[in-house]
Amino acid sequence: QAFTNDIQLDGLSVQGSAWNEAAVLPNPEGVEEVRTLINNFSAEYGRAQGVISVRTKGGTNEYHGSLFYRSRNEAFNANSFANRMRGISRAPFKVHSYGGSVGGPIRKDKAFFFVSYEGLNHKASEDFFRTVPTERERRGDFSQTLVNVSGVPTRLRLFDPFSVIQTASNVFQRTEFPNGVIPNPNPFMAKLFSNYPLPNRQPDDVFNTNNYFFRGQRKFSRNSINSRFDYKLSRHSIYLSGGVTEGDITSPNGWGPDN
Repeated sequence: QAFTNDIQLDGLSVQGSAWNEAAVLPNPEGVEEVRTLINNFSAEYGRAQGVISVRTKGGTNEYHGSLFYRSRNEAFNANSFANRMRGISRAPFKVHSYGGSVGGPIRKDKAFFFVSYEGLNHKASEDFFRTVPTERERRGDFSQTLVNVSGVPTRLRLFDPFSVIQTASNVFQRTEFPNGVIPNPNPFMAKLFSNYPLPNRQPDDVFNTNNYFFRGQRKFSRNSINSRFDYKLSRHSIYLSGGVTEGDITSPNGWGPDN
């Protein structure tokens, strides 16, 4: 559970300050061992009730290397039930993960190196359903707009906030727009409505729910390089490890591009 464990990488805590997350993520090709320790562990791990201990790979007296490539594609995926029900095609989904590692001696029996790399390119679609003003509503014509009144589709009634008549003592009533049509719409509101995209699909119901659909693409990329240097000095062993990770996430706008 959060705040009841510790995460260590090569003997050092890499526990994040938010939710006990791992603040440093080594490449899988650079990981030698992962251990989960609970109860009765030695004092060197005495920070929590459980410890996840990760140890990275180091070089040896022989050169070794590895390469890998993994791919996912929507051609192998089934369409979702919701998409099939709405007549929407299968969403694009592509993942390319690749990398490798190399390690070996710098000086036999004394100094060693190990370097690993991992790259990731992920492109996935994100579907957005929105309810937007119809062409009539953008002009101030709500004569065909229905609202849900206790489960009954009911014609929308609009009242003029600038036209009020007194019907009784201390009782006032605004004047209703005939047929729900605003004769002179406020130009600022008309401009605001024009910023919405136009409906582009058959709505889910008579209330025009989800009459707009947009499929955007989310792009995620990451490149990570991890390295380790080991040196044996008589009875002692010294190591240095580090790495660089850069990533980028581009998320789509649910109202369409440039909106």
